[in-house]
Amino acid sequence: MSASATRPWLIALLVGLTGVTALAGVLMMRNSELRTTTEDLMERSRFAHPGAYVPEFEAPLVGGDAVRVGTLGAPTDGQLLFFFNTTCEYCRASIPSINALARRADMAVIGVSLDSLHLAEMYVHDHDVTYPVAALTERRIAELYRVRAVPMVILVDGYGRVAYARRGVLEGSAPLDSILDAVRTLRAREPESAAVALDAGSS
Repeated sequence: MSASATRPWLIALLVGLTGVTALAGVLMMRNSELRTTTEDLMERSRFAHPGAYVPEFEAPLVGGDAVRVGTLGAPTDGQLLFFFNTTCEYCRASIPSINALARRADMAVIGVSLDSLHLAEMYVHDHDVTYPVAALTERRIAELYRVRAVPMVILVDGYGRVAYARRGVLEGSAPLDSILDAVRTLRAREPESAAVALDAGSS
């Protein structure tokens, strides 16, 4: 058989291989997108995310009295909650940043200890904590806030929804600026406007 007779078959084979390669590339890309979407859904189901409603609860404060957390108010009102436990080194390293937030944020900042009130009292006494600290011992409520890792910062708006969430140690200016931007966005937004996006840089 001459070379000219075999050339159409060779061309058809090359075209077919090119098509298969392209299809494989598309399938790989779709598979990657599906995996990313699945991971995102799993992340949202496990941890606090913007738009999720959270319950109101009352907890005792270190130093006496009690505080209501997640209290509904004006749409642009809110509370900045810092969930921690007393043995977490990353929580301890975040204290200076939370102190700075308490000074700079135009919003109530409340530390929420997942330990007993007694342990929270000793923790506040032993560390330079300048913000009010409440003790939350009801694990069910912590689960409803999707606090499955600490430290965790959650900004709750006046509708009782999460407007911002970030987990991981707070060190340096970047996470602090991110949280302050979220507070300013909440203060400036119109009622029923979209919640602030979850910080992609959370660790």
